[in-house]
Amino acid sequence: MMHLTPKRMVATLIILLIGLVAVLPIFSGWLVKKRYNQLVSLSLDVSGIKTSTLKYEQNWFTSVVETFVEVEDRTFGYPLKAPRLKSDIAHAPVGFLVRHKIFHGPIIHDPYSEAGFHLGQALVYSTAILAKKEGNDIQPLLEAKELARARTTLMINGTGDSRIESLAFNLTTEDEEKVNWKGLRADWRFTGSFLKSDFKFNAPGLNLASKGFTLNFSDLRIDTMRSQGIEAIWVGDGAVSLKSLDFGDGKKTAMAISGLKMTANNTLRQNDLLDSSVQINFAKLVLDNHVFGSGNIEGTLRNMDAIALASIQTTAHAVKEGKESDNKHPVAEETLKRLPEILANKPELEIAITDVDTDQGQIDAQMRVALGGGEPDDTPSAIEALETLEANLHFTMPKEVMLLLLEQALGEDVAVDALHRPLTDEEFQTLLRQSAVEKLKALEAEGMLVVRHDMVEFTGDIKDEKLTINGKRKIWPF
Repeated sequence: MMHLTPKRMVATLIILLIGLVAVLPIFSGWLVKKRYNQLVSLSLDVSGIKTSTLKYEQNWFTSVVETFVEVEDRTFGYPLKAPRLKSDIAHAPVGFLVRHKIFHGPIIHDPYSEAGFHLGQALVYSTAILAKKEGNDIQPLLEAKELARARTTLMINGTGDSRIESLAFNLTTEDEEKVNWKGLRADWRFTGSFLKSDFKFNAPGLNLASKGFTLNFSDLRIDTMRSQGIEAIWVGDGAVSLKSLDFGDGKKTAMAISGLKMTANNTLRQNDLLDSSVQINFAKLVLDNHVFGSGNIEGTLRNMDAIALASIQTTAHAVKEGKESDNKHPVAEETLKRLPEILANKPELEIAITDVDTDQGQIDAQMRVALGGGEPDDTPSAIEALETLEANLHFTMPKEVMLLLLEQALGEDVAVDALHRPLTDEEFQTLLRQSAVEKLKALEAEGMLVVRHDMVEFTGDIKDEKLTINGKRKIWPF
């Protein structure tokens, strides 16, 4: 039997220490890759973006990763579809190419820090540029200008924090497309597996101008605190504020808003019922040169079955990841399958629009809709579901605003009717206004709307398969 002398003990300890130093970075790299994949999976919860990994090279002490974060058209439909930045962003999909350099722990060598070494699970340096993806080819945009950089620290216990920053820059392309980016700063703190996080974001502003498109915003702030209630369902609070935003075609402003403040909340109650609420306030809103003063919008959705929603969300994740399914429409089929559970809790939606100022008067509207109730059973038919419908709607608005809404609704039909004769823009607008006035008179004659002193009112109620409009019983259409 070998006798362990002091020298041999020291030598053995040194060998073990060297072995740990050699093995631990590999283990740390494996943990970091697992966390990275969790983060990519969680990004599926964010509507309007799609994250894909282009490259993941895991080495001994470091890893190199490239990620493409695609911004889908449905989120920013107007900017992505409108003519703008034609030399660089003529074709979707557009997104961000993010490059990560990961330094493995537990003893991290930080080449960009004066300290040099510190303890942790990993340290990640990231940079992002605007890019477009055509097949497997990634093409940098805006002359590959760095839009943001981040320093992320993952601690031994799994928690972490990330500081995201972007320097301001001005850029003019060969086609006289101008970008004035005023930078950003964000802080993100999270727990292990990202089940709880706090996020704060501030972007001072952006001015973008090209042929056929302009976009400007100032002082965008985001503050969120969220945690996972049950799998795929997040709860918590969020707030967004924006000093000003406008966009248009360079000649005409399509929309402008100032003094925007929005708060949102998701709360998981007993029996796994989810309540969601949102509140929006603005100081001024301009839509197609129609000016609205300050206003408030509140919406609340109650009594949603969180377990059923989680199942639908999980199916949507699988579709977004491109996983194959035996069903042609997996999300729709899962929703139909879970419908009895959702309806059993009688979900309820309330929306209130109050104190929206116009030159002609105020707009006020309240709506409440509830559906379902009783025990979960077989999937109800549309008629059976409507038998449980309870709804109330009341609104008042200036006559001029109602005419503008009717013009929007009738515009396509009037344009089709006018095809047989050439009309100037002024003549078309005159014809459109005449059609809106005639439609308003018809709705008033039918008792669908009440017009008093240049104000339009409507009150409707549905309960127990009985329909009442402006105090008069109507035939139940179902």
